[in-house]
Amino acid sequence: MINLTIERMASLVRTGSIKRAFLMPHPAIDGGGWYIDTDHTDPGMSRQLHTQRGEVRTFKTADAAIAALQKAGFDGDVRVVWSAGQRAALG
Repeated sequence: MINLTIERMASLVRTGSIKRAFLMPHPAIDGGGWYIDTDHTDPGMSRQLHTQRGEVRTFKTADAAIAALQKAGFDGDVRVVWSAGQRAALG
């Protein structure tokens, strides 16, 4: 499977292949932050955004993750996905 990089994401955006994006909380045990998961039409490419070195790209803030989506030209729906435990901690 080919890793989805910001450049490949921009290419999928240009062809209208990305339907929506999800901001997913990255586990605190792994440093916390956010990662981007996409709903796209290329079955040979990963759903998660990766670095050039092949690691899942994480962002310290949701704003930084959204800025990366905008840099790729994505202007569609972005959904934040919370676990039940995270929702409970927010009150």
